[in-house]
Amino acid sequence: MGKRSCRNVTAFIGAVCMLILSIFQFAPSVYADTKIGTVTMNCQFNGNPVSDISWSIYRAAEKNSNGSYVLTGDFAGYNVSLDVLTDSEFQDAADTLENYSKTDKIPPMNSAVTDKNGKVSFKISRPGLYLITGESWSGKDKRFIPSAMFIEITSEKLDSNDSNITVYPKYVIKDIPTKNQKYSVSKKWTGDEEVLDKRPDFVKAEIYKDGVLLNTITLNESNNWTYSWTSEGNHQWLVKEVDIDEFYNVVYKNSGYDFVIENHYDSSNGVKDDNEYGYGDSDNNGEGNGEGDADESNGGNGGSSINGNENEKLPQTGQLWWPVPLLIASGFIFIAVGIRMNFEKEDKNEKK
Repeated sequence: MGKRSCRNVTAFIGAVCMLILSIFQFAPSVYADTKIGTVTMNCQFNGNPVSDISWSIYRAAEKNSNGSYVLTGDFAGYNVSLDVLTDSEFQDAADTLENYSKTDKIPPMNSAVTDKNGKVSFKISRPGLYLITGESWSGKDKRFIPSAMFIEITSEKLDSNDSNITVYPKYVIKDIPTKNQKYSVSKKWTGDEEVLDKRPDFVKAEIYKDGVLLNTITLNESNNWTYSWTSEGNHQWLVKEVDIDEFYNVVYKNSGYDFVIENHYDSSNGVKDDNEYGYGDSDNNGEGNGEGDADESNGGNGGSSINGNENEKLPQTGQLWWPVPLLIASGFIFIAVGIRMNFEKEDKNEKK
């Protein structure tokens, strides 16, 4: 093949590269229509801003094809029901997922601390049910514990011009023990009165001290499904049940010194239909609110309900598309260079 043919092939490939780059340049970007919402935590106590407090946000659940919320990402494997009817049950679910986020060290979608005005903001680009948790802090003789909360972000909310949400967290205040304090964990069963044969003979639970696993205990009828221990000092305690039976959902409740692991029998747990699951997002991606002995609390709106059935868009996967045209064009360029070098080599061989 002569030099003219070589030039023609090279010119053709160059034209194809230019065409591909032009198409991608003027094509609408995958992210051009992505809507961004903002959730702002406004942390105030007695009218004063609370600064330097760490907050984390997790995308905990998304809607399935039936329009119901199901756990997603790192929370997907937990036996926690979101089929709640009351505000109290809603709070229980948030507290339970917060408990898991701390015992299992689940990485948040984002974390940040409040500024001097007591505010911190998180960007949201996908619909879903978001869990927000805050780190507790201590004063001279009090511990301040933010309550975990759910925030529902719908497609309609993101698409609207009013996609910014301000949340006023609630707190629980507890006295810091000045001497040895007795703690306990107990097991409670509900909903299985007619199927007691489904109830396990025993359960194992882990006890965490300041985020570190300290002990694994067994609860059964012989110890009245209860275990207690004594500790001194200002420590944060958590409990977690191990290997929960598939037919039971779990709720963790914490009054500060007394922990309750509540298992509710749900026969549908063992026969999930495919439509009951969400899209299986792998993003990402605590102590209870201590209602039992709280002597004071402060705050406002702690979140929104999960009622409603929005026609949401399929979630973005987060792929980067901008390198695609460059990679394609680079491929054609290498092909053109290879063809040209081959032609030049053939021309040299012919001249010999």
